[in-house]
Amino acid sequence: MTQTIEVMEVEQFKSKSDLIYEDLSNQIRSGVYPAGTKLPRESLFARQHGVALLTLRSALARLEAEGLIARVPRSGTFVMNPASGKPRTILLRIEDYCGNPMREKYFNRNLILGVANSSYLCNWELKLSNCTEDLDKLKLRYRKGEYLGIIWDRPPADCFPVIEELGKLQVPQVCINRQAAGSLPLSCDYCEAIRLAMRFLRDIGHREIMLIDIDRNSPVFVDRRKEFLDQLRFSGVERPEECLLRLEYPPRDCWLAIAERFRRRPGITAAIVSHTHMDDFLRYVEEARIGIPGDLSVIQWGESDHHNLKNDMKFSTLTESRFAIGERAVELLKQLAEDSFRSCEPQLLTPQLVMRSSCALPRNMKFVTVAS
Repeated sequence: MTQTIEVMEVEQFKSKSDLIYEDLSNQIRSGVYPAGTKLPRESLFARQHGVALLTLRSALARLEAEGLIARVPRSGTFVMNPASGKPRTILLRIEDYCGNPMREKYFNRNLILGVANSSYLCNWELKLSNCTEDLDKLKLRYRKGEYLGIIWDRPPADCFPVIEELGKLQVPQVCINRQAAGSLPLSCDYCEAIRLAMRFLRDIGHREIMLIDIDRNSPVFVDRRKEFLDQLRFSGVERPEECLLRLEYPPRDCWLAIAERFRRRPGITAAIVSHTHMDDFLRYVEEARIGIPGDLSVIQWGESDHHNLKNDMKFSTLTESRFAIGERAVELLKQLAEDSFRSCEPQLLTPQLVMRSSCALPRNMKFVTVAS
């Protein structure tokens, strides 16, 4: 009897906010409000409990601080999983993910390793999937508190409407090598990569330079092709468009198109070749009996399973560190989740030009030593 009286006395000293907080906390933990449930509008919820709006908001703020609810701007308040509190899982969705990280292409493996490394340091769980997998379920999964945010790697256009919808829910999202509304773009600085390679080749005497690239119209491809043509115009090259060769991907006997372009521009002494078309380029070099770097200086753009720096490749390489991009993506996602990142500008990482034995002075050009 004495204990009952003491409990009643304690209840009398509790504020209305305390009582609502305890009531809702118990209902969430007991499953009356399952994870993913959208609570009524705050004004309506306050009337249902017979309290002022500020009183209700005070209780909701405590519940949110404990990770029991998530208040999503312009969308509402949702019940989280009380067992986990705030979600600790991030999603990495890759354009052409095969389902097994160990069997992924070199290009994707490095990204996965970078994301996994930083996720581990943040004590986050990482889940991998294809970009287009279960797109229609992502909003509901977020509302249920199943994940904290998403890193998209080269998502196709079909994903853009979903990315925008998730952005309206304030879902933290980073988009690698693409620009989609509702997400923060992140990529290698491809224009700076072009400038880096062109300046080097120009400094050792090359003027007519070919770029062999993938025939795609995403902004990253358009921007780097424009920079390449601008660099040729700066060097005074006539009809610079003939020095740009856009090839289909995946390649199908593209070595013939490469041969035709070199016949059209016999003055070309250097080439920047996308790793995606390196095998076809080497087929042309072999058939035409071209010496590298004696007849032609070559810089490979990017790395692949067969042609990468770890395989002791002989070609000079213009590379983006996919590992570093993965690490930076997690860092940005963390800042977005903590609401500590304000810029909407695309985030660019500096490329690296690794020199090997595939670049030299143009043919018929020699150093001249002048006697003092």
